[in-house]
Amino acid sequence: MGSFKRKMTLLFLTSFIIYGCASKTAMDLKREKDPNYQYSLGAFYLNEGKPEIAINHFNKALSLEPKHYLSLHGLAVAFLMKGEIDRAKKYLEEVLRIQPTFTEAHNYLGIIYQTKGELEKAKEEFNIVVSDPKYPTPENAYFNLSGIEIAKGNWKEALTYIELAIEKRKSFAIAHNRKGLILKEINDLDGAEESFKKAVSLSPEDPEFNYNLAEILLKKGKKDEAKEILLKILPKTERKELKEKIENLLKSIF
Repeated sequence: MGSFKRKMTLLFLTSFIIYGCASKTAMDLKREKDPNYQYSLGAFYLNEGKPEIAINHFNKALSLEPKHYLSLHGLAVAFLMKGEIDRAKKYLEEVLRIQPTFTEAHNYLGIIYQTKGELEKAKEEFNIVVSDPKYPTPENAYFNLSGIEIAKGNWKEALTYIELAIEKRKSFAIAHNRKGLILKEINDLDGAEESFKKAVSLSPEDPEFNYNLAEILLKKGKKDEAKEILLKILPKTERKELKEKIENLLKSIF
């Protein structure tokens, strides 16, 4: 149970909304002085995984419009990507002083509090997120709420939240995988198998989802099915730790 808690996943947004055009080739003097355009360039570079360049553009936007809350939020995300959590938190708090109804800032504050182990504060922020009927991706907040309950050892509550995440997005592969892990912890092996199979059907090449399925199949005595999956994913697995786990599980079969 402890190892599962240590490996708890925080769902972090993988893309950032770009408002307007972010094409450098179209830049002119008028756009240089447009905070929305500078913000858009920053968002573009965040999506490209280049937070340092993004920070320059967000700061340029703020020099043109000091209360441009989207750029403040962009800075928070950029510093979070760089691992500077406390700095990111300060920017998010500034965002909410300017625009208290900007739900995405609450989402990122929840991520920060969860990372810092301040679980009750994180839960409060994520509950604000899921209470907003206009928030476009509540499944992410429900996923993170499930992680909070996992960390506290509240498996029933964790299951409730992960099922809400799946209800919001049926194709949420990582949520199906987490549901399988929760069900395994409470010894519902049939339910765990079903959830892992769903995760694999949605993301067939994911080695971790496949490993989890194989492990459950082996626990249920389905050695041939487990062996077939493990032999399939072993050559494709790059992570050393997971590769070793696959090899060890195969040794237990042969």
